[in-house]
Amino acid sequence: MRPERQQFSYSELTPTQKAVGSHVIDILKETKDRKLVLYVKGLSGCGKSAMLEGIRKDISDLGADLLEFREFNELLFEKRFSRLPNQVITSVTPRDKYFYEDTRISSRPKLPSNFEQKEILMPGMTMEEIESLVRKDLPHNYSDLTNDQIAQYSLGIPLLIDKLSRTGIDERKAARISAGYLRNNLRFTSILGDIQKYFQIDIPKQAVSFYHEMSRSLSSGHIYDSLYVVLEQQSRLKEKGIVEPSPIFIAPESEKIYDKMLHCDDESEIKLFVPELEYPDFLRIQQAFGFKYGSYKQDFATRPDMFGANYRKVSFWHKSRFDEYHEQDEEIFKDWSENYLNEFKSGNLPLKSARRESASFSVDAWDHVGLVTNPTLMGWAVESLLQQRSIGYVVEDSMVDSTYYFNPETKHIESIR
Repeated sequence: MRPERQQFSYSELTPTQKAVGSHVIDILKETKDRKLVLYVKGLSGCGKSAMLEGIRKDISDLGADLLEFREFNELLFEKRFSRLPNQVITSVTPRDKYFYEDTRISSRPKLPSNFEQKEILMPGMTMEEIESLVRKDLPHNYSDLTNDQIAQYSLGIPLLIDKLSRTGIDERKAARISAGYLRNNLRFTSILGDIQKYFQIDIPKQAVSFYHEMSRSLSSGHIYDSLYVVLEQQSRLKEKGIVEPSPIFIAPESEKIYDKMLHCDDESEIKLFVPELEYPDFLRIQQAFGFKYGSYKQDFATRPDMFGANYRKVSFWHKSRFDEYHEQDEEIFKDWSENYLNEFKSGNLPLKSARRESASFSVDAWDHVGLVTNPTLMGWAVESLLQQRSIGYVVEDSMVDSTYYFNPETKHIESIR
């Protein structure tokens, strides 16, 4: 179910929103006797919907209607023009408009010729507005950023404030979140001059640099290039009542390891073994990776969904006092997992045992030579979860040709060989 939109009154709007709202009303008054579609265009999360909600009564009083873009699009594609109000206001992103206007799309919707079309730009907030919002609406700042830095790297977009205030976000990660937001929202725009019109504050230089770096290649060059998208998905899961731990690595070495994995053009496989899980942690991992009805199912998994990973060429194994699970055609991986478990029990692994009643867990993600994306995303999903919960584990990573372990006492990655 789609969450209900927050209701805004006119008095709660920022000066920028009020100015754009007044422009909307002026256009409706000027065109009251004509058929009109008015697009309020701006980046995702810049405050378009809040502005339109704040002036909804004025719009209704003028005989116009607000439509979600998806609803407007459905009417056009189905050619139900008779159901279109005489005057329609809808909010769009640059990517929505690109799709709508792209002449290469033969089935693109076309309005009847008697409809006039106008467009208003809704920019992000000014620095004064976003700083005020940070002070007012940010009860907790768990990041390494100051409130001023959060305002700067938010680009004036309220949507980014929550993501920038989370645990483990430093200035470099903040720049990658900003750049990821730009890439995700402006994928069809590459000229910085065209981008700046959507903002009223300067885009930080490091965010610009990362944006250009991301835009030059379809493949990711840095593991945190995807951080904005992962945090956005984490927020969507939270709206459904599912709280997933942060995707940020605790061990400082992990970021460089995963950057290197992304550039691997050889064997693509990562195996992770967790020798000892207290039962609440084991149940949490089973929930995160979709253990239901006796097997790990992607349809029920939440953490891989957050990272965009899938279960193609992925195997799981676990052993607890209640049961043991392995996939029927994965005897070799079962033997690998049990061998590591025996090594741990014999004291041959550099991880300390709490000697509590516990469970063990392992996952194997692989793909064809050079196809690193899914093994890397799956590894990131697992390792960040384990690090956030201070759980020790061992990794055999063919993409960096290394075997290492996470030491929960030192919070570092240490090499085994």
